[in-house]
Amino acid sequence: MDEGQTKKRHALAVVRDPVGAAPLKDALDAEGMTVTVLDNVPEALAYCRNSPPDLVVADDVIGSDSGVRLIGDLLAISWTTATILITTDPEEEVHDRAEGLGILGTVTDYADRQGLQRLMTNFRKVRGG
Repeated sequence: MDEGQTKKRHALAVVRDPVGAAPLKDALDAEGMTVTVLDNVPEALAYCRNSPPDLVVADDVIGSDSGVRLIGDLLAISWTTATILITTDPEEEVHDRAEGLGILGTVTDYADRQGLQRLMTNFRKVRGG
């Protein structure tokens, strides 16, 4: 790595539809992140145990699992991992379900680039860069 470069941050997207999540992956790539996309919670948790990502973006529902539950389980593995939930539920409802989990916020879908950029600004503030 060149002296002027910094290590790329790593994002994990845990989604129902990996193919449909291409806009999300592209947006995270554009934010300078290396992105891994998975479509099931047990595999995502195993992945995080081996190499905790800097950021996890999770669908609210992943198969028969809950994105909120995933975030709670993830925080037991790596409390420093930032999280974003993909949901169309009202923010107040999400806050009630995810209370104490410290998520950065929510985006409405894989293509909510404006919402993601807003949350990535917060992510950089928290992470210092």
